[in-house]
Amino acid sequence: MPAMTDRQHRRVRLAALLVAALCVLPGPVQADEQATAQAAGQSAGQTGGQAEEQKPIVLKTMGSLFFGGTVQTLENGVTFHGDHGYAQYYLPADARNLPIVMWHGISQSGRTFESTPDGREGYQAIFTRRDWPVYIMDQPRRGRAGRTMAETGEAASPTALYESAAWDAFRFGLWLPPKGPVTFPNVQMPMDGETIDQFFRQQTPDTGMEPDCQTLARTAADLFDRIGTAILLTKGAVKPLPSGRGYKAHPTGESSVIQYFPARKRERSPQLPAK
Repeated sequence: MPAMTDRQHRRVRLAALLVAALCVLPGPVQADEQATAQAAGQSAGQTGGQAEEQKPIVLKTMGSLFFGGTVQTLENGVTFHGDHGYAQYYLPADARNLPIVMWHGISQSGRTFESTPDGREGYQAIFTRRDWPVYIMDQPRRGRAGRTMAETGEAASPTALYESAAWDAFRFGLWLPPKGPVTFPNVQMPMDGETIDQFFRQQTPDTGMEPDCQTLARTAADLFDRIGTAILLTKGAVKPLPSGRGYKAHPTGESSVIQYFPARKRERSPQLPAK
């Protein structure tokens, strides 16, 4: 793979600034929407954060593709194509050089990047509006990449099975059934009924036992082989990161890896907030 130019390096650094400025998806560390939009506009050398939010999204094309996967031949001679990934893409008319590949987290699909549970724009619009090519993934056995012959097994994530576990995993607070949920102080995602309803309805189960790290890494590698050098942005419990054992399956193709809201072993607060 040819070395990146100085211009590409600058765009990678710019991407990191944008991600830091635009963390507006569900989570307790969201910043004010107008402040993040203005910061992102200034980082991109643009003026007028509010005007930037109203700028039309102008696309050269949009579409989707499947990548990776396996082909099995059954005993009756019929083939079965499955265990692939899915990506929807948005390519602006005046696109920047490096696309951003967005990979959802645990119990999620690419839907998590489309819009926030309280109805604000998600990364799907925020980045394409600023001329970043965007690829939004569904990993194998999840969402629109659900075709598989794998059994569900007994290792399904509690976060996918129980809404109380999703409440804890997304750091809204603690939910210890049979008691009701408790919200942490200063959670900035609105806690009204409609927002919570939208959040829980975007939870997405695995259609089979979640693939191992090597399989996920090989599948993602095929997407990078198709689109070329890109920035990988991950959210939540994505396994094949540089520190993960599966990431070494494809050491090239990513010019930068940006991870936020990383998964970690859950630690309960010694004192529950008062209801």
